Amino acid sequence: MHSILDATKDALKDLKKQVEELRKEEGETKPGELWGCRFNSGKFGVPWEKSRTIVEELGMKMTVVESA
Repeated sequence: MHSILDATKDALKDLKKQVEELRKEEGETKPGELWGCRFNSGKFGVPWEKSRTIVEELGMKMTVVESA
């Protein structure tokens, strides 16, 4: 599970960097809101709270949805 969470943290850091770069180039309204699913909690079986903690630690604002 740790390698999944480590990879998630690296990926989210990269995403955050890309968003920040876009906002510098395009203005604060770009790229807009970030939306995602409860990644890692399905196929990988990682409790969502563990992934959510990473999102919060990185200070990312993201709307997260779950399937019905």
